[in-house]
Amino acid sequence: MAIVEVKVPQLSESVAEATLMTWKKKPGEIVAIDEILIEVETDKVVLEVPAPAAGVMAELVEGDGATVASEQVIARIDTDGASTAAAPAAQVTPAPQATTAVSAATTSAPAASSKAGVASPAAAKHMADNGMAPGSVAGTGKDGRVTKGDVLAAAAAPKAAVTSAVIPTGVPKAALPQVQTVAPDLGDRPEQRVPMIVLILGTGLYLQFRLGFMPIRKIVYGFKMIGQSRSKGDAKDGEISPFAALMTALSATVGTGNIAGVAAAISIGGPGALFWMWMTAMVGMATKYAEVVLAVKYREVDDHGEHVGGPMYAIKNGLGKNWRWLGTSFAVFGGLAGFGIGNMVQSNGIASAVHNAFGVETWITGLVLVVLTGAVVLGGIKRIGAVAEKLVPAMCIGYILCVAVILVLFADRIPDAFGLIFHHAFNPVAASGGFLGAGVMLAMQKGVARGIFSNEAGLGTAGIAQAAGATRDPVFSGLIGMMGTFIDTIIVCTMTGLAIVVTGVWDSGQTGAVLSASAFEAAMPGVGKYLLAVSLAIFAFTTILGWAFYSEKCWEFLFGTVTEKPFRLLWTLAVFPGAVLSLDFAWLVADTLNALMAIPNLISLLVLSPVIVSLTREYFAKEKAANSVGAVSASASRS
Repeated sequence: MAIVEVKVPQLSESVAEATLMTWKKKPGEIVAIDEILIEVETDKVVLEVPAPAAGVMAELVEGDGATVASEQVIARIDTDGASTAAAPAAQVTPAPQATTAVSAATTSAPAASSKAGVASPAAAKHMADNGMAPGSVAGTGKDGRVTKGDVLAAAAAPKAAVTSAVIPTGVPKAALPQVQTVAPDLGDRPEQRVPMIVLILGTGLYLQFRLGFMPIRKIVYGFKMIGQSRSKGDAKDGEISPFAALMTALSATVGTGNIAGVAAAISIGGPGALFWMWMTAMVGMATKYAEVVLAVKYREVDDHGEHVGGPMYAIKNGLGKNWRWLGTSFAVFGGLAGFGIGNMVQSNGIASAVHNAFGVETWITGLVLVVLTGAVVLGGIKRIGAVAEKLVPAMCIGYILCVAVILVLFADRIPDAFGLIFHHAFNPVAASGGFLGAGVMLAMQKGVARGIFSNEAGLGTAGIAQAAGATRDPVFSGLIGMMGTFIDTIIVCTMTGLAIVVTGVWDSGQTGAVLSASAFEAAMPGVGKYLLAVSLAIFAFTTILGWAFYSEKCWEFLFGTVTEKPFRLLWTLAVFPGAVLSLDFAWLVADTLNALMAIPNLISLLVLSPVIVSLTREYFAKEKAANSVGAVSASASRS
């Protein structure tokens, strides 16, 4: 087994020792040549993976914050780990006319891994110049010939590391045997999501036009309604206050997508993706408003005297008994999806974040989550609402304050950040650093997709929570509910996106939560990654609580209130296996079920749109009349 030792680079003559900053890689992860592993605080020395050390990180001899000196060994890399079972390494061999032996320069494609690295700048540029997409044929050009200074590169999958090797100077041209590597299905192919994106976005645009863009015009009014929604009012009108219902809905929507999802969109689509997330939110506000209006309009009272609603009840009571099968479809998909995207996937994210940041074993985190989840979920909507209305505002404000620190430290870059966002929303982004470049369509696609799946507008879930809120008017609840999309995307997602852009890490080649962590570390070295890990854990935990109520009401629609206690117990226990198991397949299934949930909901929104428009006009007509009467009364009293 070949182990290559990675040493601290030479420091300046006046510096005897330095401090290591955060490691970019962990044992078991794939590393590529020229990829940055760590930075040395003194002199801002960047430590890169030396050739030929592309492989698998075997051991971190020195950890974060350790004091080191020049030439001190701090890590070891297993170079045998760079080989792949998908295809043999591409070996450079002399062409028939070559007279000089060619040095052994190889490229190899590591097996796909969710923890895999990214292409080195040289390899990325080479692949871009030669039209080599991930999963393509390894080689150096269109004619399959190599010469001195050429960079060879190959990738096994979109998320796999790209390894490269440079042909030494003085070596004549040689023929390169072409090796095909097969990219596995990672369950995240954009073309699978495009039809659903078009359906959700199209429905939102249609509703915005039908409503005369009221959701956008009434944003300030919506915040005013939130301020008036803390009172529960008449207990007969609902189990929790409209504010608690909003916080319950936000507990499910403000999650890892606001941190990792935004970072993924920017890392692939460039800064312009954030602009398209904003546009999606503006459209999604109409969708969320309509969902809540119908949920409250057609809600019922169950056997326990509690108000229940959502797309399944809107379909059943709004479209009639001939459409009940569609409502049943939504309930089945929602009830199953909850255990994936709302439970096990979230607990897995929490356990991973806590383990990576603090070294806590995943099984310990799993047990703690079981206790915390049970303490809340077993108490039903009243306890979930009580916890959500305190925890959700606190976590959002806390996260916004953390990002505010970053924006203050990089305040001089904020104007340029907005310039990049607006410019690249309509102009391509060139490759730079570890960023492979992106066209306008890619920025639009990633921004729209991440925006939709972050705020959940179109899934119909928010209506389930708002139906439990104490209110006599569906439009009042709808105005409050639509603000959840604004808060989730326009506020929280924007903070994450700005942090990534102003710190300059957006083109580092990293993605997901790792990219967000890099932004936090750039502003708050040694502390940032821990703050982000805590934020991720809390965001994901509140998602478990919110989705518990969603899924419970789906099963109640199917089988009645008899399912409540067994469901809550099963939901609580499911958290543990989610924390300790690998859930790649669960992610794929959950994404599919989420898409299937949206279809019945969107059909009901389109068919019942005349009801939504009629209720909206009636509400604002009454409000206008009430304001007129109030103005006349005030005028009379003054006279």
